[in-house]
Amino acid sequence: MGVEQKSFSSSLIDSAAYDAEKKVLTVNFLNGRSYDHQDVPPEVWAGLRDAFSAGRFWNQMLKGRY
Repeated sequence: MGVEQKSFSSSLIDSAAYDAEKKVLTVNFLNGRSYDHQDVPPEVWAGLRDAFSAGRFWNQMLKGRY
């Protein structure tokens, strides 16, 4: 499967990468910080990848959950 990556046009998130084998989602923010979210199911990655607002999705679905 490998690692899937995506760049975003967001006021908060620069890019993200998802390792499907390890279920690790790395989110890179415009301020230079990055966070590794553990045990993220593929459907949550798909939600972020396809979200109208990546920042809103991260705040509502990922922050503090994974």
